Amino acid sequence: MIDVKMNLTILLPGSTMISKQECFKQLKEEVKDKKGHVVKDKKGNIKYKYKSVPDPDKHDVHHLKVSDGKEDEVIHFYTRKCVPAKQVINISTVAYKSFIGNAAPEAFCAPAGFQPYRPVKLVSIRDQAWNVMSEEQKLNWHCRRIANALGGTVEDFVVFPD
Repeated sequence: MIDVKMNLTILLPGSTMISKQECFKQLKEEVKDKKGHVVKDKKGNIKYKYKSVPDPDKHDVHHLKVSDGKEDEVIHFYTRKCVPAKQVINISTVAYKSFIGNAAPEAFCAPAGFQPYRPVKLVSIRDQAWNVMSEEQKLNWHCRRIANALGGTVEDFVVFPD
């Protein structure tokens, strides 16, 4: 089994529609008899009926005016709103250790103006620049690279304790 060490959330281009269940809210109404009295069950509890109604915060309301030449009629309809598309990626402990390791990734380039602190013959400038970076900076670099490969942007990443 793979141990999850890190969780990466990426915002992707496009959006997804809010589910049908989320778009409706349940209204609770007391059941009343013909005389307008509240109906109770055998134990004395009030009876309720539930009704689904569109949640205005999760729906867009549209109005369409239709005419047949004689009469105008307005049709009202709802469409579900959309939320940004997201992808959540779980990153294993092995990958996490590789992300923060001392070996610089092949795609990494030292930033312009970086001054090496050791002779370049012993350690490459790329490796020196990588080793100067903090764990947070290394994780940010890898997360941005994964998000760019998917065509999105990093929304958030969380590192779980051991």
